[in-house]
Amino acid sequence: MGQLLESKNQYEDLLIEKISHDNEISLLKDLHADVELYESLGFDTAQLEEIRKGIEAGVDVGIYAKPDFQWFEMEEIRLSLEQGVSISEYAKMGFDWMQIAEIRKGLAAGISVAAYADKDFFSQQMQEIRIGLEQGLDVSVYAKKDLDWFQMREIRVGLEEGVDVTPYARQEYDHLVMREFRKALKEHVDLEPYVTQGYDGAILRELRKALRAGIHIDNYAVEGYDAEQLQEIRYAKREQLDIDSYLSQEYFGTQLREIRLGLKSGVNVSVYTTGEYNWFQMREIRLGLEEDLDVSIYTRPLLDWKQMQEIRLGLEDGLDASVYAKIPYSPEQMREIRLDMLREQQAEPEFSEEQKAWIMKGLEAGIDVSSYAVVSCSPERMEQMYQQLLEQLHNNGT
Repeated sequence: MGQLLESKNQYEDLLIEKISHDNEISLLKDLHADVELYESLGFDTAQLEEIRKGIEAGVDVGIYAKPDFQWFEMEEIRLSLEQGVSISEYAKMGFDWMQIAEIRKGLAAGISVAAYADKDFFSQQMQEIRIGLEQGLDVSVYAKKDLDWFQMREIRVGLEEGVDVTPYARQEYDHLVMREFRKALKEHVDLEPYVTQGYDGAILRELRKALRAGIHIDNYAVEGYDAEQLQEIRYAKREQLDIDSYLSQEYFGTQLREIRLGLKSGVNVSVYTTGEYNWFQMREIRLGLEEDLDVSIYTRPLLDWKQMQEIRLGLEDGLDASVYAKIPYSPEQMREIRLDMLREQQAEPEFSEEQKAWIMKGLEAGIDVSSYAVVSCSPERMEQMYQQLLEQLHNNGT
């Protein structure tokens, strides 16, 4: 089956390629191009597209309409011809075509490419330097080979924003640390003391956001809480929730979130802060507590969260979930039982045979049975009402 599917996909790919190839040939014919020559040289669809675009732009396609050129090489030569710049010397110097693309863009923009026309720069580094030059920035701050392009970008963005990049334009800071340092400088937040302590970018992000909001969580960072945990502590402090009593580095950030949400909704979070539950289980218990359900039926740690969910949903629907709240039942089995019970609960109630008998007896006696012909009325109560109504009927008749 797998081989058939693979063959089908290959056939479809070939068909799409043929249609695209034929379409390019047709477009070239419309331009009165030498189609026979191009077909004899064996150009593929992408190469034919570059030749067509060159003809449409009015450039000399003979310069690059050669089988030795890949389509992306053709594209760069075509674009350089359209933009009136020369890239041949850089091609001879051994730059790859992604690097040449950055040089071409710089030449076309009228900037001096000398700052980055160096084969030791990756094309992405070249791009960051080129963008900076185009914006009139002092790229000497970051046009350094020991900075990766992610770091270069953070320094460039800082220069664009008008911040003093000197404190963070250092090779030992990775780009995530640089980013938080940059944002802190822009927000006038003093993050430098924490940067020098060696915190990673994720923790610095939480410290920066806390400082900006006037919240102090640095002591938790010192204790060793990670970024996800710090985020939940920060949220709790912002919401003025007393989360400290429940803090433990053993809890993942997702578990702390469930504690925070429980505190926020006013439920008794101690029910699920015993250290026995993962965050999925904690969520199910919290949701049950928020709905004022008797969660004790499913707070057994051996129940996985999907089992807990099925029990909780049953309780929410008013079902006797104890029928299926058993560890051996899989979540799928629990779901089937729950849905069957729900269907039975929602089904139209029927009269018992005994109830039907009292209704028929009343009709035969000429009594208006509407007052007791309801399913919720027990047979015993029906009998009492029948006797009362029958007596009233006789009294009225006399």
